[in-house]
Amino acid sequence: MEAEREYVSAQDLFAVVEEMLAGDRQALFTVTGMSMWPFICHGRDKVVLKQPDQDQLKKGDIILFQTPGGKYLLHRIVKITDREFITAGDGNLFLDGVFPRDCVRGVVVKIIRKGREIDCGRLRWKLVFAVWMSLFPVRKWLLKMLRWIARRR
Repeated sequence: MEAEREYVSAQDLFAVVEEMLAGDRQALFTVTGMSMWPFICHGRDKVVLKQPDQDQLKKGDIILFQTPGGKYLLHRIVKITDREFITAGDGNLFLDGVFPRDCVRGVVVKIIRKGREIDCGRLRWKLVFAVWMSLFPVRKWLLKMLRWIARRR
């Protein structure tokens, strides 16, 4: 028997997520959207977030942030300075832009895929993510190849 799903708006969901993180708790939700594919897949994967420590944020972290326009994004930091950061979705061919550090609402610590936990802090995954980020200039062709392989399965 399949569990009944309940859908909430992003604004309602992320208000609860922010409240949980502010209370020093972790938050978990199922990801929607394909901008983080192939590492996080729409409707299948869940992420576990913790409250961000602004001094600990670094290149390669997957963060939940709110843009000045109010939109929430779950993307990877590709560049960071003392005051701002730039992100990109793993499945995107473009950068999101420059945002102030206080836009960060949470940091992904785990990805849950088909009941299996992927610890984003483990060296193995940090290396995988670093290699993927370094391949940004050829990502267009890599994504085409990965989509072709996925369709063949």
